[in-house]
Amino acid sequence: MNLHLDAYHWRTTATEREFEGCVREYPAAVCFNGHLTPSGGILLGPNVVEAIRESSLDEKKLLALSLLNCAVARGESELLFIIFINEALVPATRLSSRASLEYLQLQNCGINNRDAEVIAGLMRGNCSLKYLGLYNNVIEDPGVFHLAEALAGNDKLLTLNLCRNLVSDDGAEALAKALKENITLQLLDLSMNLVTDQGCNALIKAVSINTFIIYINIFSNAIKKKQEAKLISALGRNEAAALARLEREKTAYVDVFQNRLKGSWKRSKLMIVGQGKSGKTSTVRSLLGKQFEPDWLSTLGAEITQTRVQNQTFAPDTTRVWNEVENDTSLNMASELAIGIALSKLEENKEDTTQKYKSNKEYPGWFGPLSRKLMKSLKMSRNSIFAQASEITEEANVAEAEEENLEDEEQMKTEFDSSNPEDMVNIPMRNDDKIKAFGYKQHLFSRRNVENVQSSFVSFSIWDYGGQTVFYSLHHLFLTKFGVYLLVFSSKELLQFIHLSPKERAFIEKTQWNDTPEEYIKFWLNSCDMHAPGAPIVIVGTFSDEVDSQTDLEKLNKTIEKLVEGRFSQIVSNRDLLFFPIDNRSQNGINDLRMIIDSAAAAQDYVNYQVSIWWMKCLDETYEYAKGQSWIKLKYVIEIAERNYITNAAEIGEMLSLFNELGTIVYLNNTEALRDVITLNAQWLLTCLGKLVHDAKIHALDSSEIKKTGLEQDVSMAYERGLVSRDLLEYLWRDKQEHVDFLLDLMKHTILLSEWKAKMDSPDLVKDKLYLIPSLLQEGQTPEKVVGFMCMFDFSERYLPIGIFERLVCLLVSLVGQEHKKKVGVENKGGVLYKNWCKVYLHSLDTSVFLEKKRDYLLMAVDRAKTCPTIFQMLSSMLKRINEEVMGSGLKWKVCFEDVWGASKMLDYEDAKKCKLKPWFLTFNEKAQAQKNKGQEQMLDSFLDTF
Repeated sequence: MNLHLDAYHWRTTATEREFEGCVREYPAAVCFNGHLTPSGGILLGPNVVEAIRESSLDEKKLLALSLLNCAVARGESELLFIIFINEALVPATRLSSRASLEYLQLQNCGINNRDAEVIAGLMRGNCSLKYLGLYNNVIEDPGVFHLAEALAGNDKLLTLNLCRNLVSDDGAEALAKALKENITLQLLDLSMNLVTDQGCNALIKAVSINTFIIYINIFSNAIKKKQEAKLISALGRNEAAALARLEREKTAYVDVFQNRLKGSWKRSKLMIVGQGKSGKTSTVRSLLGKQFEPDWLSTLGAEITQTRVQNQTFAPDTTRVWNEVENDTSLNMASELAIGIALSKLEENKEDTTQKYKSNKEYPGWFGPLSRKLMKSLKMSRNSIFAQASEITEEANVAEAEEENLEDEEQMKTEFDSSNPEDMVNIPMRNDDKIKAFGYKQHLFSRRNVENVQSSFVSFSIWDYGGQTVFYSLHHLFLTKFGVYLLVFSSKELLQFIHLSPKERAFIEKTQWNDTPEEYIKFWLNSCDMHAPGAPIVIVGTFSDEVDSQTDLEKLNKTIEKLVEGRFSQIVSNRDLLFFPIDNRSQNGINDLRMIIDSAAAAQDYVNYQVSIWWMKCLDETYEYAKGQSWIKLKYVIEIAERNYITNAAEIGEMLSLFNELGTIVYLNNTEALRDVITLNAQWLLTCLGKLVHDAKIHALDSSEIKKTGLEQDVSMAYERGLVSRDLLEYLWRDKQEHVDFLLDLMKHTILLSEWKAKMDSPDLVKDKLYLIPSLLQEGQTPEKVVGFMCMFDFSERYLPIGIFERLVCLLVSLVGQEHKKKVGVENKGGVLYKNWCKVYLHSLDTSVFLEKKRDYLLMAVDRAKTCPTIFQMLSSMLKRINEEVMGSGLKWKVCFEDVWGASKMLDYEDAKKCKLKPWFLTFNEKAQAQKNKGQEQMLDSFLDTF
């Protein structure tokens, strides 16, 4: 067995256990080579077989695959390669258009014309394949026709090896025709086939047009030496043009940094929101071209995916491909932007360069496709071949010519087929500590790539937000203005709700008003509008294949129109519909959805913001300085920025805010404490928060593991009473001490938790440190009668977001804890806390405050008349600060007071103020008297100042 790992080939006859470990640890680059047959299979145990099965069938992981001497089972749209192990058939891998392969070698696998057609489909559907090796198979001209057709529209493949097949002149002519369109392929191997002078002439004409291909191997065909020499000469001219292009591009690249140029980053954030189990994650997978998974687990917190959008060049312009990009912070983003800027500058000077290098396919937009070493190798081999080719004539001794040709070919093979990882014909592996198996990175900018740089195509950072309401308090921190919102709902579930009888519907709206499909759509429309007014909202209805008729489709649309109520002009319409029906199982509507999202993002001003190359270099160096750390202090970023000529504090803030808006980092700048930290790994932060704040019924912790750690009581207390111990936090986050402290501080400053200082009702529940997380509280039965003076905060003009009540509870509990800390000997009972209402006692004011969350308003009751003005001011101040620091100042509310002495039940704020409604508004004399009692409220004022 061979395992191709890193930048070298590891050939091993390791033990079964060692091999199993290798397959499991490095599943992305596995090479099977054992002449595996039923009669001579390699004896491997079931663990190894299962390891092969797991690694090879995972299309996301499988990036480099080499199969030698393997059997093939053929299907209509895929090839299923079979390995014979222990005389049993084991599936090694499936090749389909959804695979993410970059290196594929199928040597001596019996690939025929039908298989070549399937592989051609892979070339069309796979935008990352760089090397395709089909050495020693039985592909004839009809199979080559399919490969050539796919090659014409492919802009990623660098090497195509068809050595030792059955390709004749018709196949060579088809490939030559494809080369007139394809300008990214650099190496084509047609050696040991059936090509004659006719096919060679077609290749010569293609090379004279396509100046980008620099190596075609036609060794051991029925071609005369004179024709071979002509082809070599044409390829030599291409090399000269390539070197000239390289020099121009190098100069343009350096100029970008020297002149501190700016360019469009063309990046956006795509935020997927909606009700839980509505198909959000399946929609993301569909957009990325992945297979539908019916049993996909519910999203915990949020999942982040980086993408790069491209035109599917083999198909019409209406086809888009979204490629998932590994979230690798080692990527040189400054270099990527500099390349784009340099190419744009070269494009502006295209006319001058075209006149200098005359060719109807010449184009100065090919940035560094070869390593320096390979270019040097090419130059040496070409010179030696030119010297010998000039001496070849038709009258020369055939045997001598064949011998010379063989020597030349061996020299070329030695130079091109070395195991050096920089040479492009080998498995391109990266050598780093983690051995990520396939990290070959090369900036190859063909004409199509340059057009992409200058077009409206946008790269997305996709944030797939968990749909359970317990996560909503977290989401407010990460919903940004720069982005496109995809609001997903289940067409099936909404239709079922629409078809309910009036009686059934009224009952559900009364008892479960906050858990209906309509309410979720309305909630997220308001949330998107509040956090990002003007950002495009694309409403998507999943399960469209279960919408049986046009009538049902119209019912869905009318329901959404009713919810919109003429607001939300930023909704992207779908002709006569306000939503886009899709089905993730059949992929219906997915490509149209990609097009709509691309267009919506491209129309936003921020996509074309001119970003300084030094901003990007600062971002690269920050990641490098952090060395895998998930967060970094602001002072270190400032030092890095100053080294990159960014010395103005306002510019540094602007840079970090842009990166946060686009989902590259998390930079919460609402408070001084939050401004001091930059989170570089947003997924790490979301995962950590999701491990703590989640629905325990859906994302239950491992009970056996909890039992082993002795944290059963801690878990019960957390998800029943909302009280979390430090021990449980350290277990859930399982990280360095400083990371636990960082996450705790973050949750405190974003008002997601508060320290719990109240007395526990059982000695067993007493812990060194406890924290209250209101999002984890359970619903409670509201008291039948609430005693006190009533005040209402009405949010019905817009809506009451989930997370406002929870944060008010946090602040009230923090206030009570601060009182207890300063008043030694006073018992702190903590109050009564539920998800929908709470009651706390403020010792400094000797008063109880009742707070209840209703549909669109908060109801407050204070039991002592003389403290009503103070409590009202306190709660108003808390709401204003939450609005500014968490909700982006998007909340709108009005205040009403109960008129216990008048005829009207409730008075709005202005009317109450005008008539000095007691006990909420004081007369002049009462205000003077209140000033004398100021000492009683000093502690409260101090708390508000600190807050």
